[in-house]
Amino acid sequence: MDFDVSAENLEAPYTYTIEYGDGFSQTIQDDYHLVRFNHYYTQYGNYQVEAFVTGINPNTGHEQTVYDIKEVIVQPDDILVSLVNETNNDAVYPYTDVILRPVLYNPDDFDEWTRFSEIYTITKVGEPSYYEVVFHSNYGPSFPERHFEFESAGEYQIQLHITASGFLWGGIAETRIIVENAPKFLQASVCCNPFTICQGAQNTYYAQIEPIGDPGWPEEYWYPTNVRWSLLTAG
Repeated sequence: MDFDVSAENLEAPYTYTIEYGDGFSQTIQDDYHLVRFNHYYTQYGNYQVEAFVTGINPNTGHEQTVYDIKEVIVQPDDILVSLVNETNNDAVYPYTDVILRPVLYNPDDFDEWTRFSEIYTITKVGEPSYYEVVFHSNYGPSFPERHFEFESAGEYQIQLHITASGFLWGGIAETRIIVENAPKFLQASVCCNPFTICQGAQNTYYAQIEPIGDPGWPEEYWYPTNVRWSLLTAG
């Protein structure tokens, strides 16, 4: 199981300590504001995980320790599921329509009357906050598309917890989405009549600028601007 621990409002050097709640702990010293711990639990159950970060308070210049607590549940999966990314765009930009779909490894274990519930927990890596999206009462072993949007660039962890009527534990699947800022490309066409430019000649020029491609999100969020030029004759 992976745990991401970030240092908020502190400066390097950092000391990260995590206590997994089963008697084991781990400490890492690093200058980077985000580290990832990995731990394997040998028994099922509920565990209280505590994370501590020590760094320099930029206002006082002294060391300061902050901490956070999270409860994790370790349980067997009696539903084997994966989370498939069916997004149309090659790259994901802010406000792109991200399409995910749960796919069962063992669909023959279910029938059309099996009722599923899906809980998606979405976390931006490096930030402590998260939010949940819940879908209830989906019947049958196949699932519709689930659509998500992200308003800013970064790496997002999406964890699905799926349950089904008649199954005790459910199943868990996870994927990560990288969101990057998209450049705005413009096509600039310049026309002149006549095309041959001579000394003393009078020439008329026309400029036309139009966007190329569809980055999948509103123009007011495009940046920076890249201009592609072509020189054409007026027919």
